[in-house]
Amino acid sequence: MKKGCFYFVITIFTILVALGYYVFEQNKSFLSKIGKEKLISISINELNNKIDKNIGLSYKDSLKLFLKDYSEKIKTENIDSLWENYSRFRKRLQLIIEDKKADLLDFVELKSIVKENERPTKNRN
Repeated sequence: MKKGCFYFVITIFTILVALGYYVFEQNKSFLSKIGKEKLISISINELNNKIDKNIGLSYKDSLKLFLKDYSEKIKTENIDSLWENYSRFRKRLQLIIEDKKADLLDFVELKSIVKENERPTKNRN
């Protein structure tokens, strides 16, 4: 390869990397919103499938409904706090799924994890 071709390729590559970085910085919130929604939906679908396969009939519907409500709540959260809160919730739910049974105590514990992570609403009176 000639020197001129090499310099041309390096210059074009540098410009493309800079352009990609600029576009990412300008659209960071839009891209993170799309990524967050996609990750949440994939994760929720995976958990629903595991619940269908492994949990007994007693609290299966309650867990699925609770998971659906929780997924709607976390879509509005900031992405940084989302990962910390959701990972804790997911780990606990994974333990319940691995046990292959859910009882009232597990359900109450999941509700308390969600309640801890909720933002307080302001009294507007």
